[in-house]
Amino acid sequence: MPPRLAHRKSRKGCRRCKERKVKCSEDYPICAACARHGVPCEYADDPRSITTPESQSSKSEASRGSSESIDHKSSPPGLDAPYSSSILADFSLSEPSRHAIELYLLHRFKSCVASAFPSYDNPGVSEVWVWDTVDLGFDAPYLLNAVFSITALYIWVTSPAPQTDKERVPIPQSLRGTDFAQLHRMYLNLSIQQQQDALAALTQDNADAVGLTAILLSTMATCLLSDNDDSGDSTYTPPVQWLTMHASIATVFRNAVPFLKPDGPMLRYALTQQPTLSNPSEIFTQDNILRFQKLLDFQPETEYQDIEADLSVKDAYVKAVAFLGSIFKAMEQVEERTRICMRVVTFGHTIPHTFIQLLAERRPRALAILANYMAFVKYIEKYWWFRNRAQKEISGIAQILPQGWHWALVWPLAVLQDRKNVLEDPRKFQSVELVNSLGGRIGGTQVTVRR
Repeated sequence: MPPRLAHRKSRKGCRRCKERKVKCSEDYPICAACARHGVPCEYADDPRSITTPESQSSKSEASRGSSESIDHKSSPPGLDAPYSSSILADFSLSEPSRHAIELYLLHRFKSCVASAFPSYDNPGVSEVWVWDTVDLGFDAPYLLNAVFSITALYIWVTSPAPQTDKERVPIPQSLRGTDFAQLHRMYLNLSIQQQQDALAALTQDNADAVGLTAILLSTMATCLLSDNDDSGDSTYTPPVQWLTMHASIATVFRNAVPFLKPDGPMLRYALTQQPTLSNPSEIFTQDNILRFQKLLDFQPETEYQDIEADLSVKDAYVKAVAFLGSIFKAMEQVEERTRICMRVVTFGHTIPHTFIQLLAERRPRALAILANYMAFVKYIEKYWWFRNRAQKEISGIAQILPQGWHWALVWPLAVLQDRKNVLEDPRKFQSVELVNSLGGRIGGTQVTVRR
């Protein structure tokens, strides 16, 4: 029978959810609600220690098969399922429907999704997606479920408004009533849950599957769906969950690297990623900071002096700004758009975790840096998982960014109006005149700059 993620009462939720008297997803180490709000998540007890009849039975079988217990605390860290079980409580598939849907998802992955990856046009990489990923998936359920999840997400995102010939693929009549958004959520949660076991026992036999799963999860993290799309809540929340998931995926990937087979698909994929897109000596340089220096130097007298208060905070801001400059430099050197896309995608992997915490606290400097990063997202939004993301984030930041910082939105605003402006030096756009010439509006929010 297919898995049914049923509603269950939260008995050992985190402290914050208990205080707010809301249902906790009980995901460890951070529940869905805390991840969504970007706040610390604390449990009175480790929820993984909850004993149920099913878990007790599994432990008994494991103890009969081995005299040694597994120390899960020493295994590589994984990541948590981003969607709460409550939104999937009433979603299930009958066996005939599931069979047809999964065949269709596999077909669409090989025919449409694989060719949409930026790396697909590199020699040898197309086989990694079309053949190796699918073949390995039959022995690694977490990889196959990641394939199902990203394909369902692709269909959900592209079907309403296809923009390329590859996307103009009609859904079969018998599947047109399928909720592909829920399919995506279900398979993504399953993939992440199943990958935990693989991470606890990494070997040469599963490292390539773990690595390929990490890449697919990384792509989907950029396009996570809201748990409350119909809530009517228009308050902007920084994409903390997305960036946190990216950081966790990077950790998973690093743990898999030592086990990769020399002739395996992951190393073949990695060898095409030249120049190195995450080399600190190339990214975190003073030269890369220059065009975005004002994001570090600006300090309104009325605001918290965050840039000088803590060395880890200053390091996080400096590295995030240098990352923006590294993308700009690559564009100046007319690097291929596929590689620019790869650079943009690695933002969440590369920036310090402290920066994500600063975003969760809605620090103005962190929000301003994110808005400028989104200008690059706008440039490469032809890739389906980035579609409309820049408009959403920049508009949201404009709603909550203090007025004294609105000058930092001028360049991102200009890029939203004309993508070619991404090639212009950001320093040229930090003026009142340009705000006025662009109408001073973004996403319905008036943007003004004080001298």
